[in-house]
Order: sequence, then structure tokens, then C-alpha cells
Amino acid sequence: THEQVQRLAMREPPPAIWAVEQAIWLGGESVEHLGGKVQILDKETIFSASTAVDALNRGSLKCPDDFCVVYSASSRGYYLLYRQGLCEKAMAL
Repeated sequence: THEQVQRLAMREPPPAIWAVEQAIWLGGESVEHLGGKVQILDKETIFSASTAVDALNRGSLKCPDDFCVVYSASSRGYYLLYRQGLCEKAMAL
């Protein structure tokens, strides 16, 4: 029935709008110059791009903008994460 379809549809998670493939390597230098433009995630709390992406998609980490910077301990540097479909805007930052 229509009601069953609606209930099933409500259980499906929303499509992921953040992904580790949607990341631009910024290097190991300071990213303080981006502080006014982009949210820089706390590297003591979030220290990998995949952890940040998971938290952003779950909603446990909020980023009201279309971009954020995350520190990757394994890469020893920063990545600019961007929402799905915004690669060109991210490259322009």
C-alpha cells in the first residue's frame, strides 16, 4: 500500500553529500589563512577525513557551509572537504 511505501522511504538514509573523494589536499602547512572563509575542524577531535565525512553525513558534526577543513593525522596535513557537486567552487577558494 501507499502507507507501507512511505514508511519504507522514511527508513532510507538521505544520500551522502560529503565523501572522502570530495577532498582537496592543502598540504601540511598552516591553514589559518582560510579561517575567515571556511570552518576549520578541531584537529584534536577530528583527525581524519573519513571520520569527518562520516560525522558530517550522520549529522553529529555540523558544517553549515559547503566546505570545511580537516586535519589528517595519517597524511600529516589538511584537506578541504566540499559538498557534493561543488568541486569548482572549492578549487576557487
